[in-house]
Amino acid sequence: MNKRILAFGEIMLRLTPPSHGLISESRAFDACYGGTESNVLVCLSCLGHNTEYITALPADDLGDATIRHLRSYGVETGRIIRSGDRMGLYFLEEGQGERTSKVIYMRKGSEASKLDENAFDLDAIFEGCSLFHISGISFAISAGARRLSFQLLKEAKRRSIPVSFDFNYRGKLWSIDEAAEVYKEIINYVDIVFCAEKDLTTFLGTNRELFHNKFNATMLIVRERQWLSDNRCAVSLYVSRKTEDGVKSFGIENTEFSAYEKIGSGDAFAAGVLHILSDDMGDIENALRWGLGCFVLKHSQRGDVLSQSKSAIEAYITNFSKDVSR
Repeated sequence: MNKRILAFGEIMLRLTPPSHGLISESRAFDACYGGTESNVLVCLSCLGHNTEYITALPADDLGDATIRHLRSYGVETGRIIRSGDRMGLYFLEEGQGERTSKVIYMRKGSEASKLDENAFDLDAIFEGCSLFHISGISFAISAGARRLSFQLLKEAKRRSIPVSFDFNYRGKLWSIDEAAEVYKEIINYVDIVFCAEKDLTTFLGTNRELFHNKFNATMLIVRERQWLSDNRCAVSLYVSRKTEDGVKSFGIENTEFSAYEKIGSGDAFAAGVLHILSDDMGDIENALRWGLGCFVLKHSQRGDVLSQSKSAIEAYITNFSKDVSR
C-alpha cells in the first residue's frame, strides 16, 4: 500500500501496577506507551499501511524511547517536534471484582499540549496524505492544541482528504458542555465518525437512526460494549453510510468474548475499520468485521496497542466470523 494515513495527538507513558495492584501500594510499575491516535496508527502500520504521526515530544531519553516505540512498528516520526522536557504520563489502576479501573493523568504542560496552529508546515504534512485521523482528546488537552486540531481538520477538508474522528470523551479533561460545543463544530469537517450511542445523544442531541438526516458525515460507526463479568463482555457494532441512493447500514450484535485488557480496544476497532475503508469506503460489512476482530483481539493483548501481524488478525477474523451473531 502506498497511501499515507496521518494522525495528530498526544502519546503518553503509561504506568500500571502489576497484578491488578493499587497505585497507592505499588513499588513497581509496568511501563508502555500509548495515546489514542498513535494506537490507531500502530495497528494500521501492522496491517500494512504507511502511517505518520505528528505530535511533540521532549528532547530527552524519554522522547527517544517513545520514538523508538513508534518506529519499531513502522510509524513514520520524522515530523514530530522535539523540544522541552515534559511528556504526558498516565497511571492506570486496573480494576478487579467489584473495584473499577482508575486513571490518573499527569499531562498538564506536556510538550504536546504546548503546540498551537503554527506548529507544522501544512503543505509538508498533508503531501501524499490519503486519510487524516484525530480524536476528541486532542481538542481537550489545551487551547493551543484545540486551535491546531481545528486547523488540521479544516486543511484536510480544503484538500479533500477524508477525515476520521473518534469522540473519545474524557471527563477528566473537560466538561460535557464544553465538549458538546466543540463536537458540534467538529462534526462539520469529518467524513467518518466513531462513537457510542450515548455520545450522539449527549453531545449532538441525536441518535444513530437520525444522524444522517442532521449531519453531512458520510459514515457513522457506533460501538456498544457491555461488561457481563470481570473478564467477559459483549459488543454490538453498527455502521451506516450515506450514499446518493440513501443510507446503507450493517450491524453485528451481541458478540461475547473474554477480555483481559480494557485499554486501547476502541483504537484497535477504529484501526480495523479504517484498514478497509481507507481502500474502499463502500465495503462497510467487511470494515465492521475487521473492526470487530481487532476489537476482540486487543482485549487479549496487554498494553495500549494491538500489534499483531495482518496475517494473524486475518486468520482470527476468518475463524471468529463463523460464530458472529448478526
